[in-house]
Amino acid sequence: MYQHVVIHGSKGFYYQYPDWNMRGEMIKDEERHFIDGFVGEDVNEVCKVVEYKLDGVDNPKDTGILYVCYHIGSKEPFHFEIDAPGM
Repeated sequence: MYQHVVIHGSKGFYYQYPDWNMRGEMIKDEERHFIDGFVGEDVNEVCKVVEYKLDGVDNPKDTGILYVCYHIGSKEPFHFEIDAPGM
């Protein structure tokens, strides 16, 4: 079972998970191909990729980048990936 809390605000979001309390702010929003870090392959189509900088609330050393991919014109994400050491 997933137990997490996400609160959206005008300047970003707050994400709470059992081991993480993270604050995120959007840093980039563009249409491009996205390389899936887990598979190492391009997504077959151009998609909207939104990048968020993550900062730890309880531990400032916890940082990373969250990539969220959307089909063009859609508001529902189809893929996300976190690039951060230890996450």
